[in-house]
Amino acid sequence: MTWDDVVDILFDGSEKEIKSLRCPDCNGKITTIYNVNNNSLKVLCKSCGYNSVLNGCESIPNCFRIR
Repeated sequence: MTWDDVVDILFDGSEKEIKSLRCPDCNGKITTIYNVNNNSLKVLCKSCGYNSVLNGCESIPNCFRIR
């Protein structure tokens, strides 16, 4: 699995797929933070330090809706 696959699942995946996601680099737990004000999604892995921000999201990601 790649980070592109992870992003696809965060936006369009089922609750089961989202909950089972792991970091493709280190298999650590992925944390997401969605900012409604600027439609950005922050994706983090505390185990390996991966950190990415997707700005200007066109839709609300499923990982935020399912919570």
